[in-house]
Amino acid sequence: MKNKAEKILFALILTIVPLGVFSPALAAPGDCGNNFSASFLYSGKRLNTSSPFTTIVPTGYEFKTNLLINAEGEDQLKAGENVEIVLVMDRSGSMDDEEDGLLKIDAAKNALNVVADTFITSSNTDNRLGLVTYNENVTLDQTLTSNYNKVKDSIYSFSASGQTNISGALMSASNHLKSAADSDAQKFIIIASDGNQNIGLPINFGIMSVGSDTTVFSVGIGKDADSSTLTKIAEESGNKEGKYYSSNVGDLTSVFGKIIEDILIPFRPENIETTFYRDNADKFSLVSVSPIYSTVSDDEIYWNNLGSMLNGANREFDLIYNQDGGVGVGMPINTGQLLMKYDLFGNVCSEIVPIEVIVIENEPQCIGNIPANANLCIGDESGLLTETSRKAVNSCSDTNKCEYVCEADFKLQDGKCVMEGACGAAEEKSWCRDEPTSGWCSEGSSLVEGPSPVGNKWVWSCAGMFGGPSVNCQATRVCGEGWREVSL
Repeated sequence: MKNKAEKILFALILTIVPLGVFSPALAAPGDCGNNFSASFLYSGKRLNTSSPFTTIVPTGYEFKTNLLINAEGEDQLKAGENVEIVLVMDRSGSMDDEEDGLLKIDAAKNALNVVADTFITSSNTDNRLGLVTYNENVTLDQTLTSNYNKVKDSIYSFSASGQTNISGALMSASNHLKSAADSDAQKFIIIASDGNQNIGLPINFGIMSVGSDTTVFSVGIGKDADSSTLTKIAEESGNKEGKYYSSNVGDLTSVFGKIIEDILIPFRPENIETTFYRDNADKFSLVSVSPIYSTVSDDEIYWNNLGSMLNGANREFDLIYNQDGGVGVGMPINTGQLLMKYDLFGNVCSEIVPIEVIVIENEPQCIGNIPANANLCIGDESGLLTETSRKAVNSCSDTNKCEYVCEADFKLQDGKCVMEGACGAAEEKSWCRDEPTSGWCSEGSSLVEGPSPVGNKWVWSCAGMFGGPSVNCQATRVCGEGWREVSL
């Protein structure tokens, strides 16, 4: 699988580098297969229809781009398909000791029980479980079966005593898989111990017994577990894609649950970084980005914290291409590649992902300027039936589109979002005298200029809340020779 993936990556590099999209500095640190795909969905007003790959955007419109990255998980493990697992549990005398307030033998049974329950609730009854337990003697407590309740019965039946024959237990599990598992099944051994092997054949005999089609996960139980031996078992047995897990007694159930989850949903890239390369990438604005940490430069957009993804999951990024509208302004949209970097089963991986799907839509959109100091109502730029002008409103409606509400500390006034309360509460005062004397500016604001009489008005300005931009205020004459403010 790895050789095939390396050939694919090399072929992609030969295809892409002559186009000038990538530079030699982008050499991949490692490759783990074609595990991702990517597509573009372009939407917006487009004038020319003669070329599917160039867009001319009229003045007042935006050309929006949706970049979809999908995790496909085309690695060796296929999610939950025909899985055969032999659980191998230590039942030596030390498993009867207490640690973290729990008997290790009880914690072990709870963990195994959770595995059986996970398979009971699974819709795939082709998967099978078996159970081997060991002290100085090794017993096959339950052969591979899809009757998971029989496995649960076997879990509750063993007790702790005696010495620790890890090698013999590994050999027993391996031999059972070779003789009883389906030839095309994905085969796994999960072996756990709380101590050191102190009887039986050297551990290398157990390692050599594991078939090359089998993955071994090993688990150390508690502080006295022989981590070096268990790590050696996981890394050198079978197809060598196993992993060692260190577990406190109290965490044993969650560790077993994580292993089973990785087997049933095996493609779980972590620490994902994504870079989108194309000329003039800095002409894109990141409209909605989740996660938010990203950078834009001349030739790349980089997202550095996508975290982890499961098989079949995706990430979406909305962008707008910034350009002056009008005939003759074109945007080539058939260029761009992704570089995905991620961790998979402890390996550092990378792959070049072509953006394979491009869809053009001349769909209606919000037009006009975005109101300053305002946020778009959720979903108001999707599902438009006609082109709709953007506007600021007091609150979002369920039916209207392209609505914006003012940000915190701003209020809607004359169709604009202005600093809330900057002019104080003077409009609430009434007087018939020469000049108002108080209430000019709100708390957190200060008088910048005035008040001064201008015609039939008093005018003044206040600094914005907590040092924000100044706002002009006015009061209008309404009673005799006096004044009462009626609007700001």
